[in-house]
Amino acid sequence: MTMQPYDPADRSETSRIAELSRPTLGSEEVILDAPMSFTGVTKRTLRFSRHYQRVHWWSNALAVIGLTVWLTLAYVLILCWYVIFGLLLVPYRLIRRSQRRDEQRRRQHAELLASTRSTR
Repeated sequence: MTMQPYDPADRSETSRIAELSRPTLGSEEVILDAPMSFTGVTKRTLRFSRHYQRVHWWSNALAVIGLTVWLTLAYVLILCWYVIFGLLLVPYRLIRRSQRRDEQRRRQHAELLASTRSTR
């Protein structure tokens, strides 16, 4: 029997399932991008769609069509928003982003404290 080098693509099914089903921390779920930005609405939509397991091929097709229509409408709305109010809201968006970053850091700190307390 010969030893073969480790290939990350040849992981077992159970290790892939374990990796996908690992618990996530609350701070990992925080989306820093603004809801009225292209990346923000995309990340929020994809996070929303991750929570639903579809069984049939037609429900997957409907979900893809629905998400595509939703993202197209959201992108058009965001583009109109940027054209009308874009430059006026730059300072506000920068302040809100820093507030969301601070909130994420507070959550990470609280999780770190909780994990160190639980290991004692």
